[in-house]
Amino acid sequence: EEIDALHSLSMQGVDGIILFPTYRSAETLAQFARASRPLVLFDSASVHPNVATIQVNLYRGGCLAVEHLIERGHRAIGMLSESVCSTRRGQRRRAFQETLTRHGLLGATAPIVYAPPTAEGGYNSALQLLQLDPSITAIFAQNDLMAFGAIRACAQVGRRIPNDCAVVGFDDIYLAAMMAPALTTVRIDRRLLGRLAVERLMQMMANSEHDYPPIHLDVELIIRESI
Repeated sequence: EEIDALHSLSMQGVDGIILFPTYRSAETLAQFARASRPLVLFDSASVHPNVATIQVNLYRGGCLAVEHLIERGHRAIGMLSESVCSTRRGQRRRAFQETLTRHGLLGATAPIVYAPPTAEGGYNSALQLLQLDPSITAIFAQNDLMAFGAIRACAQVGRRIPNDCAVVGFDDIYLAAMMAPALTTVRIDRRLLGRLAVERLMQMMANSEHDYPPIHLDVELIIRESI
């Protein structure tokens, strides 16, 4: 579906394409880039000289989230993660594990439960997590949708947020601030992300011979009511 969409855009005469690629598409994108328009990719490794990338500092975001939980006194911390993801998108999981390791907390009380990165996936995986280790007092979710599901799961089993269990998400989507309690999360500045992508693509269209290094975008922890 991804390559069909790219070919469709190319046939319509577009001068460049911005893409959030699937996690298994590097080879396909390299083949497309060799024969077609400039590409700007989000959170993907560069696959061809005709491709530029914008990489969000997902690892630092994961570290910020887990460090904050530890600073607030949490020692039994679990994570909800999608099971299959690219090396780039897996940075949140690596940050979780390595931050706990630095504090001597990685062990039987720090499980990771895998599920689809949706609200339903977060709900089911959070129920499983709390059953696996009832001592869990904090949950780090790979994205905000999974965090929403985790909050619902906590309510179902009588865990008050944040008194009995803290929850932190990732992305800071619009609904994160609308939740009750409002969700603590790692913010990605999506407006800036889009602007940087368009600017880079325009540079590539103007000078396709230039080698464009990756653009790195930082993140910040937004503290609300769920911790």
